[in-house]
Amino acid sequence: MSQSVLITNARIMLPTTVYERGWLLTEGKSISNIGWGDAPDFDSVQAIDARGLNLIPGFIDVHVHGAVGHETMDANPDGLRAMAKFYAQHGVTGFLPSTWTAPGEQILAALDMIAEMEGPQPEGATILGAHLEGPYISVEKRGAQREQDVRQADREEALTFLNTNIIRLLALAPEYEANQRLIIEAVRRGII
Repeated sequence: MSQSVLITNARIMLPTTVYERGWLLTEGKSISNIGWGDAPDFDSVQAIDARGLNLIPGFIDVHVHGAVGHETMDANPDGLRAMAKFYAQHGVTGFLPSTWTAPGEQILAALDMIAEMEGPQPEGATILGAHLEGPYISVEKRGAQREQDVRQADREEALTFLNTNIIRLLALAPEYEANQRLIIEAVRRGII
């Protein structure tokens, strides 16, 4: 049976209101009850006094290239686990490791590794999928992306990326006809 945890004396921030003084009860990894004021008496719970600190939902980060000396494009499972642990220590409960504009084989290696590791990470944030940033962006608006790797969507390459079934978010330049075809396919697959 999962341990129940009761957090009391917390400033709880909800989507439409703030409980200046509230409580929250968990059962396992789920929130089972929440309220304002003093908590009711619950049997067999571990109680934590928040001492007025803020209690908020975990953050979802949809654009992260790396952390603690690791980056998504390394396509390294230990690196992704270290990133997940770091993010969890800073309030992030789920994230999309983000690629950047690079040769196709490097992007595919990163996407394959993300697909292999998708889901909860030990002591870390959950990998929710991937954010494909580029390579189908505008040279003029590429930011820090390397110009020599910027290109319009090649159908075969783009489908190879999409067929990893891990992309949840796609950043590209919509003004190119080749990219417009990719947008249609991404929407069909539920990719934002």
